[in-house]
Amino acid sequence: MMMKKIIPWLVIVAIGMSIHWVNPAFFPQLMQLIQEGDIEGLAEYLRSFGIWAVAASIFINIIINLLGVVPTALISGANGIIFGLAAGTLLSWVGEVAGTIISFVLWRSLLQETAQKMIARSSYLTMADEFSTSKGFKAVLIARLVPLTPSGIITMLGAISHMPFRDMFWATCIGKAPSIFLEVILGHDIAFASDNKVRLSVLILLVIAIYAYLWWKKRQMQS
Repeated sequence: MMMKKIIPWLVIVAIGMSIHWVNPAFFPQLMQLIQEGDIEGLAEYLRSFGIWAVAASIFINIIINLLGVVPTALISGANGIIFGLAAGTLLSWVGEVAGTIISFVLWRSLLQETAQKMIARSSYLTMADEFSTSKGFKAVLIARLVPLTPSGIITMLGAISHMPFRDMFWATCIGKAPSIFLEVILGHDIAFASDNKVRLSVLILLVIAIYAYLWWKKRQMQS
């Protein structure tokens, strides 16, 4: 049983080792760009792959989803710079959905059994788990609609609960479309700020307004 859980992870490790063998600089350079939040640098790095740039973009999106704490806005913005708004949004959406599916399956196979034992010992966690089962689609949909959030954390929390796979899948497909479009435009306009000053300013204000509303809503619920 344990072997079945770790086989998918062994496959991921094998793929990673193969990539490192072919291109030892791939992961160190990628991690450096992610740590620096360098969208334009990431775009230039993707361009260096030539005809393989699309595959590299999707693979990097999967890596970011597995890491959990890194916002996918980095790769979305880079896609917008390279491929333009429409194609960049579509590519980012495909990468996000692929990353979610792979991350969800991997984390669920490895962690759910252990997590459920911990949940069973806590009435609060049990209630949260039941909520994710009955209303998980709505919760994930709302979370996916918020731009610039680390997508992998949401996927991991869903994976260790009893949330059905179809709810995670459809909430991601629907919810990420508008937020990815916003992230792609932001990345594109930041790179070409001199040509898009007005739109960039409006988008930044929109993102601030979204987070301000969420903060206000949270305060309302706590009071």
